[in-house]
Amino acid sequence: MRVRPTSLALTVLMMSAGAMLPASGLAAPRRHGRVATRPALPPGSHPATGHTYPHSFGPLTVRTFDQTHFVGTYPYHTGRIEADARGDTVTGYWYQVEGGHPCDTERGGTRNWGRVTLTFAPDGTSFRGVEGYCDDAPSYPWNSQ
Repeated sequence: MRVRPTSLALTVLMMSAGAMLPASGLAAPRRHGRVATRPALPPGSHPATGHTYPHSFGPLTVRTFDQTHFVGTYPYHTGRIEADARGDTVTGYWYQVEGGHPCDTERGGTRNWGRVTLTFAPDGTSFRGVEGYCDDAPSYPWNSQ
């Protein structure tokens, strides 16, 4: 009888061989000697894609950052950013399930939202930006640390 290995069995086998499996579900970095390299980014992706940046609202994780679209998430009030992308700059909205400044109108399924503009370093190592509440012009700093 021939037995097919399950995903769990393969994971245990890979881990016992020293492979690192990221929680994101992306392929584990390949190891060449002692240096780990990042998996190749999808074509058209910004170098910030997949990075997590520390900042005052908790770590911002960049889920998608291509030539036209940006999605990021952060743990503070289960926050997310959805924005248009052009070059290193993203302009759009942040959303949170709760917050201290609810808006009069709902957007993105919540009354806790605001405008945001972030500009990332071309190599993806940091970002600087501003955010605001509801439809107010963004004026509060939002920078990676």
